[in-house]
Amino acid sequence: MFGRLINPFLARVYRLDIEAMRGVDPDLSDVPTSGYDDDFREPVLDDTCGAGVGKPSRRELDPVEFETQIIGKSSSEALRMMAGGNAPDVGIELGASARDLDSRGLLGDDGLPVFRPGDRLDSIWTLQGGLVWQITDPPGLFFVGVTPTGWGGPLAAPRRNLFRIMWQDRQVSARRRT
Repeated sequence: MFGRLINPFLARVYRLDIEAMRGVDPDLSDVPTSGYDDDFREPVLDDTCGAGVGKPSRRELDPVEFETQIIGKSSSEALRMMAGGNAPDVGIELGASARDLDSRGLLGDDGLPVFRPGDRLDSIWTLQGGLVWQITDPPGLFFVGVTPTGWGGPLAAPRRNLFRIMWQDRQVSARRRT
């Protein structure tokens, strides 16, 4: 038995292309650097002009889509507000079924979705292809975490079947290079 979504939409996500970012030298200096910071697990910000404002050396894979459901106190009210450009919570939680994520190649070997910090939620669509919400970037909404919320299957070997996927905006600040 798998969990099903009651009011499904399609979410479009752009995942980070870490290998492409590692091959980019964001400041084009004599000392080669990577466009991806392995310690912080995020794109490196470059402040070549010295103004204190960095631009990420971000590279993205082709978009992926998956069926989702808006989770919240009043998802219909949240959608009405978002469509009108009013998103006071600057974050959203989406529900997704393990079956759909697995069929789209978005579940890892550990049984969890393959999203990682830095992956960007681009838009939400109806199943018929109508745009519900195009997320403005910047600031954008970025993956911050996932929680299994449902289990199914035989009692002897239950499997995760529903996930709560959290997306939040985040401020971009420059880290000065020395």
